[in-house]
Amino acid sequence: MIEVAVVLAAGSGSRLRPLTDEVPKPLIEVGGRTLIARTLDAIAAAGIGEVTVVVGHLAAQIEDHLADTAEPAVSFVQQAEPLGSGHAVALARQSVRDGPFLLVWGDVVTDSSDYSTVATAWSPGLDAVIGVIEVEDVSEGGAVVFDDDGAVTAVVEKPRGEPPSRWNSAGIMVLGPAIWDFVEALQPSARGELEFTDALAAMIDAGAKVVAVPLQGPWFDVGTPDRLEEARLAWG
Repeated sequence: MIEVAVVLAAGSGSRLRPLTDEVPKPLIEVGGRTLIARTLDAIAAAGIGEVTVVVGHLAAQIEDHLADTAEPAVSFVQQAEPLGSGHAVALARQSVRDGPFLLVWGDVVTDSSDYSTVATAWSPGLDAVIGVIEVEDVSEGGAVVFDDDGAVTAVVEKPRGEPPSRWNSAGIMVLGPAIWDFVEALQPSARGELEFTDALAAMIDAGAKVVAVPLQGPWFDVGTPDRLEEARLAWG
């Protein structure tokens, strides 16, 4: 059973400006609930009682917003500089200790049951479980390549040209302790950040046992005004 989760909520939400100039993206509302509150509700419903939220941009607002959260138990880790998702995950290592943990991107909106679907797919002997969603355009996400048994053979971040898969990483996954060696080995990408997907791809290339779990959605990455509006219409 997964007991701990990490939520990545440190980004500046630059593509949503000016909305995010004064309000952090996790506090944007969809369906009458903030993104971070929706995420924590879904994590609690999956039976996970402990969450570390990695905060950065306008962190105090997020911490104040969650101050009275009774379930799950919430702690915070500050990412003082925007050094990438791999750096953000590394900051939470002490919180998750040496067991498996649920990792969630904080700008994902999907049915809460999808969190349980991913969490319950974990079993001893696996190194990771990746929730995937089929999309028309995977060029802005992470294409996940897997066989008929769900065994993942590759993850390609923002593929160019003909994509290797129409299945996109849904930003909800379970990771075992094997991931940490690959996170520690990360080098800055072309944009100068430590990219978590690079660590995940390296672990898969090294022969890790990773499975994909298709999700039903509707699913949205609300990183742009258009996607935010679509999510609000779906959960109006």
